[in-house]
Amino acid sequence: MEWIILIGFAFFDYIGYNTLARWSVVVYRILQTLVQIAATWYAWIHLGPFAAVAWNFLWWAWLADLFYYAMYDLLKFFGYENAGYGETYAGLLDEKPGWCKRATDGYDLYADNLRPLSAFELEVLAGRVTWIYWTPLGLIKWAATGDKTKPFTPFEIFMQLFVMLAIYGVAKAVFE
Repeated sequence: MEWIILIGFAFFDYIGYNTLARWSVVVYRILQTLVQIAATWYAWIHLGPFAAVAWNFLWWAWLADLFYYAMYDLLKFFGYENAGYGETYAGLLDEKPGWCKRATDGYDLYADNLRPLSAFELEVLAGRVTWIYWTPLGLIKWAATGDKTKPFTPFEIFMQLFVMLAIYGVAKAVFE
């Protein structure tokens, strides 16, 4: 059941960030925190302590953000033009040539270079994610370097996610 809460929270984030946050990020973050507290309270009361802790643990692993990107790229309610997306592989060649080579191995880069990148490709796979300093790896990197704005590589993001999913799986087997 914690997965339903997590996906619901990601959907709230998708709608809220693309509407309210355009007006005021501060107001949106306050509302987001209140929704997270309410969802945790609901989970604790109706589903038990494990579900309440588990969905927050999965959120902390950056899984809600991953669902956000899936919703953004698949639902397209808010269109890429509203968020400044629409860059192409060709547009990333100067900025991230190594990523473009790895991302297009086995494909003809020049035949595909006019396709707009998805938000996931443009931000996560291109190594532009800087705002996840609140995740476990982010806190470690921030403590070690004093810099919370350093971009995360896709490897770092997914290794953190896989490790935390493994921890979640063990905890679920032990405690439920």
